[in-house]
Amino acid sequence: MKKFIYLSLIVFFSLFFTSAVFAQCEGNVYLTSLTWQTANSVQGFSSTELDYCAGLYYDPALSGNLTEGYGTANAIIGQGYTEGYADVVPAALDFGYAAPVNNLSYTTNGAHYVIAYYQVYVAYWNDYYWYDPWNLGFGEAGGGNDGYYAPDYSGYWSYVSYWTSSQQYVGSSSHTITYTGQTQCLPGQQFTSTEQPCSNPNECQNNQQFTSTGQLCPNYVPPPEPPEQPYVTVHVFDQPLLPRDAMGYAKGPSTGALTRTCISGTSSPAGQQVTLQILNVSEYTAGHVEAYHIGPKPVGKFSKSTGVTDGNGCFATTYYPSPFSGKYKIKSTISGFSNETDLWVVVDNLQKIPDTGVNYRLVGGGPEDCNAPSCYENNNKAMNNKYAKAHPADHYVVPESIPGLVKIANDYKAQFYPNGIQPSQMVAYNDASLWFGGKFDLPVRGEKADWREGAGNYYPHVEHRLGHNVDMRVDPNIPNQFEEELINICVRNNFGINDERGGDAPHLHLDWNNPNRRTGRGRVSLLQNGIDQNAAEFYGISLTPSSFVTNAGETILDRQITQQEFESWFQQLSNAKAQGQNVFLQEVKTFEKQLFASQEYVARQRTDEQFVEDVFTSHLFRAPTDEELPYWRSYLSDIGGTQQIDPIDPESPKTRTTIPLSQIQRRQIFLNNFENLPDFVNLI
Repeated sequence: MKKFIYLSLIVFFSLFFTSAVFAQCEGNVYLTSLTWQTANSVQGFSSTELDYCAGLYYDPALSGNLTEGYGTANAIIGQGYTEGYADVVPAALDFGYAAPVNNLSYTTNGAHYVIAYYQVYVAYWNDYYWYDPWNLGFGEAGGGNDGYYAPDYSGYWSYVSYWTSSQQYVGSSSHTITYTGQTQCLPGQQFTSTEQPCSNPNECQNNQQFTSTGQLCPNYVPPPEPPEQPYVTVHVFDQPLLPRDAMGYAKGPSTGALTRTCISGTSSPAGQQVTLQILNVSEYTAGHVEAYHIGPKPVGKFSKSTGVTDGNGCFATTYYPSPFSGKYKIKSTISGFSNETDLWVVVDNLQKIPDTGVNYRLVGGGPEDCNAPSCYENNNKAMNNKYAKAHPADHYVVPESIPGLVKIANDYKAQFYPNGIQPSQMVAYNDASLWFGGKFDLPVRGEKADWREGAGNYYPHVEHRLGHNVDMRVDPNIPNQFEEELINICVRNNFGINDERGGDAPHLHLDWNNPNRRTGRGRVSLLQNGIDQNAAEFYGISLTPSSFVTNAGETILDRQITQQEFESWFQQLSNAKAQGQNVFLQEVKTFEKQLFASQEYVARQRTDEQFVEDVFTSHLFRAPTDEELPYWRSYLSDIGGTQQIDPIDPESPKTRTTIPLSQIQRRQIFLNNFENLPDFVNLI
């Protein structure tokens, strides 16, 4: 008979604020265990579930098992551990056993937990402060890369440490049934009601557990329960993460995501060796076709990927996301025991520019991006294009920009083609952003795009990350005499312009919600100390150790830096930044000079012009303009002269000699002067 009797335990947490402006919110945790019989099997279920209030600050967790009882002993026949998410996903386990024994007891057990978040950002009128509602522990950090700058619970502004978590035990639940099988025999009975032979007592020998008919042997002694196996958990907080941009790591005020891994079920949790890895999930490419890219896809970096667990069996580090969106996995191995968790790096809620535009067409994409006739270009032809091969769907934008794009096309048609417009005359929208945003790398080396992360590989398409930018083709569809008025139409519809009509692919780079922007061709050059003050691509930049290490390392060395290099260099610069801006600036300069003087860079045999380009990209995160490049190339060529060599013995009558400066020496002098420019110093 199927039984649905269960035990449900409700635990209440109450959050009371000191001010009357806060409403009371009680969080409830529901603990459930069920066991029932289905035909000739036994089923078990256990769950930890949170309501809305509890889900604001906790995630549910559950460790459960299904046991078979033999008198006073029990044998575990199924076990597991799982975690849920807030009030959305309960932590639940299902068990099944296909060989139950007559008249034995079967019990589903649950040990229920919540994963508590220590620090909670709470709204107070028009301001915020940090509060620990469950008194689980609170502390403030010293700032820098490891803290948020925010008012604390007393109203004082300071750096507040990241969220940390702790697995809190709530309670247990269990439910037991006695299995009533279909082959039970009474004493002396030869056959069962289903005409199956009853067991022969002589079958039970050598501590045999079952007879041939599935009956429990009367003298069977179950083995002792195995000891609890260590279990590893991994948490990445503040998901989903935005992909890293050209200047740093984007997720609000933070510079990365707190990652925490713990081991349980061991008598000695402290001091266990930890190794963390980031794995790419190739089926979630976020708009990139990996076969048309060079090298392995960057997966991000940890500030520290190895270490040992603390007294609670946990290890914490910071994950810096890849500039490429997609799905990744973080794998934690602690003393030989491993587990993985999913990690999403995405720009949320991007939408594709509709295929069905009446007065515009989409160009540059493949069949995954546009199948409508208004796309105009033959998809087979498009897929033979190296750009479309690497990124077959590239017309994704923030939803708020779509009405403006539609209206630009309608306004253009109404002004210049009121009696009808042909597809070849329409406004044509080319590259925007990929499905999940992130770095949109163009094939700059032959037929394949390049996975490298450095800012030097960001050009072109440095801004096509967040769904705010769209390239509008102007050749051959827009007559020259209409182009300036088309720009005015774009501005009236809340789009700024970077004019790129002078390149190999003439187009206007549209910048949504920035109508005052007018950069690119026709921009007035304003050189001050050799730097064009009107050339800045980025605003409000603050250089971080993590962004500097990745950009400088990969630009100068022309390759992806390793996790070990990142950890070493990141720690070096982070320690300097903690000592103040001046110390950080000096360490950054030293780091740059060391990379440019390295044998690896010398072996690249860069010309003076290429060296200037490398300096701009590694220091200012952009390429030099047409006005800046000849200025600094000339400046470098003017660094000549000789160095004076003293005799080994000062008393020697031998006169001093001079030798020409080497290329490395000339370039080091160049770096000394370039790194004193306000445009670079202000980034630090």
